[in-house]
Formats: sequence, C-alpha cells, structure tokens
Amino acid sequence: MTAFPKFLKAEGLVCGIFPETRVATPKGWRAAAFLRPGQSVLTVGAGALRLIAIEAQPPPLWVQVLPAGACGNRGPVRLPPGQPVLVETDVAVPLTGEPFALIPAEALEGWRNVESAPNVAVPVLLRLEADELIYAGPGLILGMPGPTGLARSAAPLLPLAEARPLIARLLAEDVGSALGQAALRGANRA
Repeated sequence: MTAFPKFLKAEGLVCGIFPETRVATPKGWRAAAFLRPGQSVLTVGAGALRLIAIEAQPPPLWVQVLPAGACGNRGPVRLPPGQPVLVETDVAVPLTGEPFALIPAEALEGWRNVESAPNVAVPVLLRLEADELIYAGPGLILGMPGPTGLARSAAPLLPLAEARPLIARLLAEDVGSALGQAALRGANRA
C-alpha cells in the first residue's frame, strides 16, 4: 500500500477539501471552514476521531468538480486534483484485492460528468489522530491522513497511472449500461 500524501506530492497533486465542503461530525454536518483542531469528525472505520491539525494547502490552479451523484454526493463538490476519493466497484478488485479504492480526484475527470474548473480558493487538509476515511457530505467518502500520513488506510490508494484505467473501465461500463437500457426501451416500444 502506498503512503498518503507522499506519492501524491511526488506527482505534484494538491490534497484537501475546500471551506464549503460539509464534513460529518458527532454534532451533525459542519462546513470545513468551521472545524477546529480538537474537534471530532466521523470516520468510516473508527467512529469519531479528533482533528489534530487543519493545514492550509497550496491552492491548485484547477479543481475537479463532482456534480451531484457522481460519487454518491448529493450536491456538487469541488476537490483539489490529488484528494483521495473512495470509489466502490468490483472493477477495483484486480488492482487492489478489494471492491473499492481511493483514487486521486483528477482521475475522475470525464466519468459521470466530472470536469475540471479554475480554482479560486485555498484547500485545507484535515489531519486526524489516525489515518481514516471521512464523510464529506452525504454519500461522498474521502481519505484523510493521520499524524504521519495515510500509510495504513482502510482502502488501497492508487496512483494516477493505475486510477485512470480503472475510471476508463467504469466509464465504459456506464456507457454500455446506458446503451443496453436504451435498446431495452426500444424493444419494449415495438
């Protein structure tokens, strides 16, 4: 398993979330702008974990915009290109041995209408007391590091070179499914 965000920094990708991104906490959803070190956020595998730091990241020139529903998110979400996003799919099994993987947001471009857009904000990295997956708005799960990185993540972290082909396969599956449904609708009308 690859450490986070070490390989993403090696690829020149910025990680983090933006101030408006909602994060699950024991007291409900909170925008990242209102989180402070010492507060807790809800994680997928460890329940509530304390934030040990909130670190401003270099503002990327562009961001990935996930439209509503792209990754289970209910509304549009902007992410820096290197932010690990959990994708659940059987297509990941040959690469990770699991039916899910963390992939850099940049790899999502083109899948389910994810597109890049110019950036105008500074992202922050939520550093937790242990590396874990957090809920960033209902349905969207993101990887966040512990004190020394995300070396023992709950999900395998794929570099761009492996994540892009995975997303290409998912895109092909989505297109095939849409074509099959269109053909079925046409046959039912006949």
